Amino acid sequence: MTVVLRLPAKECAYFREGRCFYPEHLNPGYDPAYRCGVLVRLHQIYDDFLGQADAFSLEEASARTLWEKRFADFRGKYSGCQDHEPSDMNEFPGCAHALGDVCAKALPPCLGRCRNYVLQRLEQQE
Repeated sequence: MTVVLRLPAKECAYFREGRCFYPEHLNPGYDPAYRCGVLVRLHQIYDDFLGQADAFSLEEASARTLWEKRFADFRGKYSGCQDHEPSDMNEFPGCAHALGDVCAKALPPCLGRCRNYVLQRLEQQE
């Protein structure tokens, strides 16, 4: 009896770190579960900060100085994610799994060639 195996789809345009980027490509931002948890938390902190700055009628220069300090504190203290793997430390969050604001680990695993399979070369031509 022959066993048919699915092969990794490394040539697929939607293949990212063993994960399938197709659902995010189809509906960018639709599924909040795909977002990077560190960035989601930072956005929440920033939104809260904007509300406070507005409530206290802070001038733009003062608000900028305060935000830069809060952001530096956030970067220094927030461990954030169990799956964090250091990558480009000049970019925030500096994680190897960050695909923009998407976490590659949150995407569904790639099971091999599927009905959404598109060669990278074909996708680049479009």
